[in-house]
Amino acid sequence: MRQRFAHIICIGFLFAWLTLTVACTSLQNTWQQWSKSDPGTFQAIDGHYFPAMIHRTFANAREYEAKTSTLRQAQAGLQILGMIPLNHNPHNHFSESNLAWSKNGAFFSYEQLDQRQRLIHVRSLDKHFHRQLNTLPRETKRFLDGMVADSIVSYNSGLSWSHDSRKFAYMSNAGTGIYNIHLGSLDDDDIHVLTQSPNKDGYAAWSPKQDELAFVSSRSGAGDIYVFNLSDESLARLTHSDDTDLFPDWSPEGLQLIFSSGHSKQRHLKKVTKAATGWQSEESLTHWFGNDLRPKVSPCGQWVAFYSSQSIPGQSDVVWNLHIIHSQQRYGPEDWSKTILVRDVVVDLNTGPAWSPDASKIFYVKRDQSSLNPIEVYDLIRGKRQRLKTGTQMNRDLIMSSLGVLSFRAQVGAWDRVFLALTNQGGQLQKIPNQGKGLAFVQTATGVLHQDGRWFANQSENPSYQASQRHLSRKGAR
Repeated sequence: MRQRFAHIICIGFLFAWLTLTVACTSLQNTWQQWSKSDPGTFQAIDGHYFPAMIHRTFANAREYEAKTSTLRQAQAGLQILGMIPLNHNPHNHFSESNLAWSKNGAFFSYEQLDQRQRLIHVRSLDKHFHRQLNTLPRETKRFLDGMVADSIVSYNSGLSWSHDSRKFAYMSNAGTGIYNIHLGSLDDDDIHVLTQSPNKDGYAAWSPKQDELAFVSSRSGAGDIYVFNLSDESLARLTHSDDTDLFPDWSPEGLQLIFSSGHSKQRHLKKVTKAATGWQSEESLTHWFGNDLRPKVSPCGQWVAFYSSQSIPGQSDVVWNLHIIHSQQRYGPEDWSKTILVRDVVVDLNTGPAWSPDASKIFYVKRDQSSLNPIEVYDLIRGKRQRLKTGTQMNRDLIMSSLGVLSFRAQVGAWDRVFLALTNQGGQLQKIPNQGKGLAFVQTATGVLHQDGRWFANQSENPSYQASQRHLSRKGAR
């Protein structure tokens, strides 16, 4: 009997060991699969344009590869190759919003909102990984006034991914009624409170190069921008004016932050730069009559897309336009109309305008009630607009992953749902410019804006365009 019992125990231990070994091997294989989703690892070649994770998520990705024989064909134009809802259950009684992609395009977060709480979900694109972040009660708010509904008693939002796509930061209450920045990781379930302040901290933005987090805090009395260095746990205050500073966005080399600064009806764009001696004083980028919101720096770091308001004479409504400026130039009232890309767009404070990975296109929502606010894309090289046929309505929260997956939310019945659309605009397909070496000029709605700040009414006056045409002519003659 004892031998039989011992034999059973041994078999039990062996089974447990095998189960653990298989689980660890499965987890290791899963991480290996995820690592293949990094555009820096996967290289598109003729007939093979997407990593395995895309194949597992979009059923028609392989079909597209089979019928598109060359890389040149796959790169041509803007194509939507497939679209799926994030969650397939139509009976979910909550709204989804504010998706954020990891740098490698393998992971994302999104927010789930009902009448009493806002949750954050962290997932891998192929659903092998899923985690729900805890929600906590909240209290009063300062710089968040008007952005969080009074009926919400639990609020977690604004997740930002680290440069290695393994860690994340987000805003939460921590059970104290005070907003702080929290840190988490894909490697474990631990959540750490980064900022300990009796005031409100939010709008976390992780540096694309370093373990540094920019965020907005009201600890100074208004809303100022701070940077926390996770390596030495040092905290630096970057802005010192009486204005409220919001929406900090990093340049791709991690040496500059661009943000909106001002009061509720009048904000301009400013920047702060990190030099060898530390962070420098803030500088103005725009100074005109518009209210400038939600700046988004291009992947190459040269250009900044944002929204700016326009008052219409005789009307109480304000029209918002999509603008673009160069990140190293300053613009005054005489430049306002020259920097317009598209007039009358929907302002999206969650994500802002969405850049393509190669920095040649900007995705946005056009305010058009007759078409239920459709998604459009502006081609900066050609100066052309294109409306995307998504079949969705009242679209918001646009953002594109490095693999070319365009995510957005749209109204479905009484709720907002997130959708994922696979395009041919991923970094593994399109040529990604080196930092600081993007487009020398962009075509706006009214002319051509040069990287040195000059503006031309048409391309024939643009010396950079003339030089490129001469180069093409000589190349063709050979």
